[in-house]
Amino acid sequence: MITADQLTVTYPFTKEPAMAGFTSRIRSGENVLVIGPSGSGKSTLTLAVQGILPRSVEADVAGELQVDGEIPSHRSIMEAAAKTGVLFQDPDTQFCMAVIRDELAFTMENRAIAQEKMDSRMQSALKAVGMQAHIDTAIHALSGGMKQKAAMASLWCQDPDIWIIDEPMSQLDPAARRSLAECLQVIKQDAEKTLIMIEHQLDEVVELADRLIVMDDRGSVFADGAPRDVLTEHTEAMVSMGIRLPSVTKTAYALLNKHPELFRRMPVTIKQWQEGTRHLPAEIINRVLPVPAGSGRIDDKNIVLEGEKLSFRYKGTKVIDELSCRFYKGEFHAIVGRNGSGKSTLFQLLTGWLKQEQGDVSLFGEKLTRKSMKRIASAIGIVFQQPEHQFIHVTVEKELRHSMEIEGWKEEAIKERVEELLDLFALQHKKMSHPFQLSQGQKRRLSTAVMLTSSQSILLLDEPMFGLDQRNTDALLMILRKLQEEGKTIVMITHDLNVVYSYASRVIAIDEGVVYYEGDTASFFHHPDQIHRAGGVIPACMEMRQEKERLIYV
Repeated sequence: MITADQLTVTYPFTKEPAMAGFTSRIRSGENVLVIGPSGSGKSTLTLAVQGILPRSVEADVAGELQVDGEIPSHRSIMEAAAKTGVLFQDPDTQFCMAVIRDELAFTMENRAIAQEKMDSRMQSALKAVGMQAHIDTAIHALSGGMKQKAAMASLWCQDPDIWIIDEPMSQLDPAARRSLAECLQVIKQDAEKTLIMIEHQLDEVVELADRLIVMDDRGSVFADGAPRDVLTEHTEAMVSMGIRLPSVTKTAYALLNKHPELFRRMPVTIKQWQEGTRHLPAEIINRVLPVPAGSGRIDDKNIVLEGEKLSFRYKGTKVIDELSCRFYKGEFHAIVGRNGSGKSTLFQLLTGWLKQEQGDVSLFGEKLTRKSMKRIASAIGIVFQQPEHQFIHVTVEKELRHSMEIEGWKEEAIKERVEELLDLFALQHKKMSHPFQLSQGQKRRLSTAVMLTSSQSILLLDEPMFGLDQRNTDALLMILRKLQEEGKTIVMITHDLNVVYSYASRVIAIDEGVVYYEGDTASFFHHPDQIHRAGGVIPACMEMRQEKERLIYV
């Protein structure tokens, strides 16, 4: 049993606790989903329960926390690993070896697992996450999503009593998310295992949970109970806190504003949605569902960035294979594809960070090789998949000031813009914090805010919604839409097909380093085989649309 009473954690050099007054009891064998706004202390709770904090991560811990009657940080590292395993929000932080095979073997060696049992457990773990073919792949060569799969395989080999999964779905394509949900279902069915899931993306995990704990922005427990009961009773409050709801719950809430008699209990699954709305006319339902964004007039004169027959190999393995793509002024482009399909590599080729072995990249009609990195940076802004890669200052404020100071902004204008961005991205209370002290969602918001301090006309974003709650996701998408309307070109890598469906005007779909679809959004969603090839599933907003009306929009 995990018992917490007024658990409060404060990190060094910070005035406010990362979490304050958390009180709860989680019984052995329970399957619990923990949600809350970005920065509410969910990952801090993970570190405390495992004992990493304050054993290895310095922090002031007040209140009480026990796991099976012991203070977790008092356990040795070996004892703690056997009791509680964690899939961290950033998988790079937990790898010790260079190759997947060695990483999994190292995990089992530390658990003193007999050598004759290692191979079968390793194969079982890799099969569970769909990574059998990558057993001898270098970890640093993996995409973000594939690293998450490798980290999950490592946890599978560890086989702890308590599994804590911190945002496991955040960088996975939809098909991989469903596959991971099946893995978690196996763990759930083991009565001796305790499963704690921390997640913003709720569609795949809410049905796995027997219990839902909602944390407020202070890190206290706001609500606790059966998932459907909590969502029914506290929907409005959760929306106001910026917490992401399951897709069907979010749509049902919008529908209830005009039809309060519709649902006695909020739906969390498509089946529950269909049962609650089958008597309603399609036109009423479809008023609250999005339709694909339209595309502007596509003209070769409006091409601002182009890749032509690009090829790239990594240690002999072809990652990009004669790939061609075009990006147009004032369009919102979504790049979709399975984990490891080459999306992030394409971004690095388009910005000159990597050099293709053949093909050309053109920026405003001129070959990229003829432009200096300074000229490229003045035209293209980028948000990396790992936001830490672009932080260079010791405070959030200095990070935001940097580009404006280089561009020669006046001090008064810099201060005004910094304050505006701090408010817009809910970072005002972190103004003097070091960027590395932020939560993953806060780091993502800062990296996006930094991009908006410059005047680039092309903005590339690699999984920008990773770690964001609903409020900050909505704010980011509204900003991007406004920038698009102002004539800027938006290029976003994402696995969230609900966002693609609602915001993107054009889709570029990649599979094994090749573009197999390039065109408008509506046409992409017209063909389910195209969606599935990208590792996607039919977006919930399409599934909720009644069959007779669905055909109009897809």
